[in-house]
Amino acid sequence: MKIAVSPIKPFLPTQGICYLVRVDKDSDLWIEYIVDIVPLPPHLYCLFTDRYKPSVIKQTFFMVSFYTLDALFSGGSLYAPEPRMRYGKEELDEMLLKGIGRAIAAFMQQREACALIAFPARPGLARMYHQLLSAHAQSSGCRYIKHYKEEGIYVIEKEPGEAKSRAWPLT
Repeated sequence: MKIAVSPIKPFLPTQGICYLVRVDKDSDLWIEYIVDIVPLPPHLYCLFTDRYKPSVIKQTFFMVSFYTLDALFSGGSLYAPEPRMRYGKEELDEMLLKGIGRAIAAFMQQREACALIAFPARPGLARMYHQLLSAHAQSSGCRYIKHYKEEGIYVIEKEPGEAKSRAWPLT
C-alpha cells in the first residue's frame, strides 16, 4: 500500500489547514482523504474551561477531522464508513498512522503550543482517533489527555518548549 500526504489549499468553507492523504492499495484501487484542522469553535470552549483559560483555548485549540474526498461531494454523511477499500486491520492501522498521522504531525510541527481535539461522529471513529492520537502523543512527546476520553472527546496537547513534535516515525 502506498500512502502520500501533502498540504493543500483549502477549497472548503473552512478557516483551517487541510491535507490530502492519498492511499493506493492496488493499481486500480485508491482513495483520497481530506484531513481538516480548524480553530476550535467558540461554542465549544466551555468543554475545556475546567483546565484551560479561554484566551489559551482561543489561541491554541484546534479541531481535527478526516473524511474521503468523495464523501465531500456526494451529499451524504462525511463520516460514513468507506467499504470500497476493504481495509484489513493492519491496512487500516497503516492508513491511520502513515496517512492521517503524518498530517497531524505536520500540523503540530508548525506550532509552539497547541491542543488538537477530535469529536468522533460514531464509535468506529472514536477507536480510530484514540489509536491515532495516543500513538502520536507517545512518539512526539505530546500529552494525550485521557481526562476527556470518558466524554468521547480525544485531545493531545503540546506546551511551549515542552515537546518538539518530530516527523511521524513510521515510514
